[in-house]
Amino acid sequence: MPDPLDPNIVSRLSATSVYDHRTRQARNIGIYPYNTSGHGAENLRVRFQWTAPLLISPHDPKTLYHAGNIVYKTTDRGNTWKAVSPDLTRNDPSK
Repeated sequence: MPDPLDPNIVSRLSATSVYDHRTRQARNIGIYPYNTSGHGAENLRVRFQWTAPLLISPHDPKTLYHAGNIVYKTTDRGNTWKAVSPDLTRNDPSK
């Protein structure tokens, strides 16, 4: 989705990255600083679906939300993320 303040900046869910069309460079803005592929969900503090929501706030174009079992918010294009919800799942290992 394009940044409403700068259409050359695009946030991509598929790679959880921000792409700058002017420089043709992308950078990771994921919640985790490492790739979680291959790890069981039971070992992850934050769990995301393949189609986890990533959206720009309609009230503040500098605010981006990313939702897994916890909703996170960034106001600096993914440099830092803050949890804005508790665990929204039951997180019941027996299920």
